[in-house]
Amino acid sequence: MKQTLIVLLLVTLCFMAGVLAVPTKLNYKVGQLLEYNVHGDIDAKGHIVTDGSSTKKSASTLDAQLLVKCTEIKDGNYIFVMNLFDTRVGTNFDHGGEATLVNEAESSSNPLGYNMYFEQQPDGQITHIWYYTADDKYFVNIKVSVINALQTAVVAPKTEKKILENDPLGNHYTLASGEAADMLTVKRTYNADDVLKFADSTVSKNNIKLTAASMTNIHNEGFIHSSKVEQAVYLTNVNKATTTSSSSPESQGFDSQLASVGVVNVNFVSNKMDASQSPLVQLGYNSVDDLKRGLKKEELTSHASLFEYAEQATRFIKNQQPDTVESIDKMISTLKQLANDNKKEQLTLKHKLFHALIASFKSDAELFIVKMTPLVLDVKHASEGFVDALLFILSSMDSSATSTYVNEFMMKIYEHHPYATIFAMNHMKQPSDKLAHFVFAQYMKADAAKNLALRNTLVYAYGSMTTHLDDPKKKQRHFQRLHALVDVAITLSNNDHLIAVLYALKNARLSILPSQFAQLKPLAKQDAHLAFLLLSETTDPDFPFAKEYHYNKTLGGDIISAKFDAELFAGTNFDCSHEYFNYKALAKATADADVFGSKKSILDAHAIYGKKAGQPLANEIFLSIFDKVYYDKKLPSLDCSEHFIPLAHSTPGFSVSYTLWVSIVPVTFTARADVVLDLKFGWSVCDDKLSAMVELIPSATLVVSGSAEVNLLIVRGGAELDVALDLALIPRATVTGSLCEVGFDLRLKSIPVRSHFDTYYALKKCKFLFFDCHWDKKGSKTWWEYTSPNKELSLFSNSFKIA
Repeated sequence: MKQTLIVLLLVTLCFMAGVLAVPTKLNYKVGQLLEYNVHGDIDAKGHIVTDGSSTKKSASTLDAQLLVKCTEIKDGNYIFVMNLFDTRVGTNFDHGGEATLVNEAESSSNPLGYNMYFEQQPDGQITHIWYYTADDKYFVNIKVSVINALQTAVVAPKTEKKILENDPLGNHYTLASGEAADMLTVKRTYNADDVLKFADSTVSKNNIKLTAASMTNIHNEGFIHSSKVEQAVYLTNVNKATTTSSSSPESQGFDSQLASVGVVNVNFVSNKMDASQSPLVQLGYNSVDDLKRGLKKEELTSHASLFEYAEQATRFIKNQQPDTVESIDKMISTLKQLANDNKKEQLTLKHKLFHALIASFKSDAELFIVKMTPLVLDVKHASEGFVDALLFILSSMDSSATSTYVNEFMMKIYEHHPYATIFAMNHMKQPSDKLAHFVFAQYMKADAAKNLALRNTLVYAYGSMTTHLDDPKKKQRHFQRLHALVDVAITLSNNDHLIAVLYALKNARLSILPSQFAQLKPLAKQDAHLAFLLLSETTDPDFPFAKEYHYNKTLGGDIISAKFDAELFAGTNFDCSHEYFNYKALAKATADADVFGSKKSILDAHAIYGKKAGQPLANEIFLSIFDKVYYDKKLPSLDCSEHFIPLAHSTPGFSVSYTLWVSIVPVTFTARADVVLDLKFGWSVCDDKLSAMVELIPSATLVVSGSAEVNLLIVRGGAELDVALDLALIPRATVTGSLCEVGFDLRLKSIPVRSHFDTYYALKKCKFLFFDCHWDKKGSKTWWEYTSPNKELSLFSNSFKIA
């Protein structure tokens, strides 16, 4: 019994000694040198939300020796110098079987650029970093990630607290807890809901999902023994509740988030007082003060926090010229070939080329001028497909350095391709005041009697352009001009002109002035088209007999989808054979997109014709893309024959680009959606037979591209999702007074378009060290692909006797 008590007493004393040995703060000595091994993994892949599974991945790896030396203690805080040595990067690329490490990436026993310095408080928070301005930005990014892995929060065992801290991802609250065993273990976690501000200001918790966790072991002597940081970021549709059932093979790509998951491990090797000259001392200075004295002011960059550095680095990444795998000349050559190919199988590739060229030109005005000038000068002889591609690129440019040339090129192309150019001007990113005046001048010169549709299309583009002018004073003058056009149309009682200008106001996001609205209301009572625009369409007592039909179909999945709608309406009174027979026929098609949580109306088109008391009531074909009016025209031929007007156009839609730190480097997520329109309006009006037919063939393809890319200077890896959703719901409405009959017909047409999910990696090859470099794509793999079926079928066909 006595022996048992002695044993228990010894165990208790040992336990108490262990508890007492747990550090309450970090503790370093000047001259203390710590060596660690660093290993980092970061991947890019797809994560299928419906069942939680993942696609195969493209993973990049980093291994290095880390040396950290305490150079001074200042105001109670520790100042460290650090660098990485023998840094090796590679790619763990999955080919479908076992993942294999690609050893072609370079390594070096030399330091990774210049030394960096950081300040750490005894509580574990890192408050300041310093680096040489001349240091390579990629090197600095990696070293900042490793410094971040050394950040912690010293929390007593069996306690938990919420702290405010910052790291390269952002400013956020972190939940920290302590555990004691051989050492003090601190665990820290946070997610997107805890973030107050991201380093990339365009990111919010509404457009990404994020989980972050770290574990730091603090030696009983007070130094960091090891650390592990895990982060996962998902570009997803955070607003949509997902199902828990498994995805079908066809829909997996449409249900896939873009994901990047990264881990950094820092493991202890040695701890000693640096009596000899370590590589760190040989490289630079013993303290930050020495560093400041030895450098010119412009050679030293200081940041108050890891977050502040990440903000600056994110802006740099977004503004730099992209490293494209293919040369500009090769991309232009490929685009010329694809532009003349009307098949939709290559739509995703074509639009990827569009955006790769746009990204390259935005950051290099000289390259833009050199490559685009000969293409524009030869535009007279170019095919319609290539002109459409050229205008897509020009209208998407938003660089001030290229703005002047873009606007001059637009005016040049207008000479030979007016309609295509006007459509492109409607969605220009950066029109000039000069170009706005040019479009307005063309509008004023256009002869309404000869070509009302062209004149209207010009004023629609003019309205859209005014919203994107940089100079507020010039923008205001154009807004005043638009309101003045409304006054002129009211004074002249010209309803056709008035309707066009009101659509232009809509494109400019302007409201009708209260004084103008008061004058418009009486006019609307006499004009159904004007009433339709000013007010909401309501049940009309002139059409007591009315039939409607609605149909919609959604393509895609939880992350990317497009909803296509068709609407048919036919209304009459009961005087079928009377010359004052009242009738109206409407065919309408709309489409909406949901891409990673961004919802947009991508198409609104309708054709309508009607008569009331022997007079035209509604007579219009109309097209709106991304909530902007592009085309509006009265039916030009009422001769009992069937007519068609084709409209084809590629429209840049919306795009997002987010850069977030995931373990060892920033990862760039991008997503964009464009619309390729191949629309036909059809009609046949025969007043002698009191009949009308209106029809739409609205082939609209939503082209979506998403990517997550990791760039480790000489190794690139990524995941790409390319989706094309194509469907035509073809509505036809007829009214035949001579037969006392209305009829509806709705057909569905789908043509093959390919969607796919790929992973890839590439290595940078240089002839002379870091000069004359190019990317060599070494591996790529398609993990999912789907080609939509080629089909056409009747959804609904019926006729109704007017009775």
